Amino acid sequence: MKLNVEKLSAKPWWNLEPEVVQELLVPRGFIGEEERRALHYIARNCISGAGQIVDAGACIGSSAFCLASGLARSPLRGNTRVHSYDRFTSEAEYVSELVTQNFKPCTVGTDIYDVYETQIKPYKSFISAAPWRFHG
Repeated sequence: MKLNVEKLSAKPWWNLEPEVVQELLVPRGFIGEEERRALHYIARNCISGAGQIVDAGACIGSSAFCLASGLARSPLRGNTRVHSYDRFTSEAEYVSELVTQNFKPCTVGTDIYDVYETQIKPYKSFISAAPWRFHG
């Protein structure tokens, strides 16, 4: 499916239903409101049911949640899923601080996959998560 750049440049995600916007703002994470709206909108309106959505660097799940929320509302989703990839380990102090403030005690190096799973729970059936680890 070819994206309509002219339509997207008008930022149609600012016209989402208020209840959808409220839902998109629930997960904690590092993406702002406009990005959340845009991810939802694109997954909802710009997929054809062929192919998959890749969420690379999922961290604690706010982007996966927004993509899956849109996918769940897409009549054309077919077998499309969101495939999230991350180490699901706190890699920096700012990640540890966010996790500690909102979920559980966390330091750099802490496994945070459980936080990711908690955040994506409402749309888990639309998401495949693949923790990756460095080998070497």
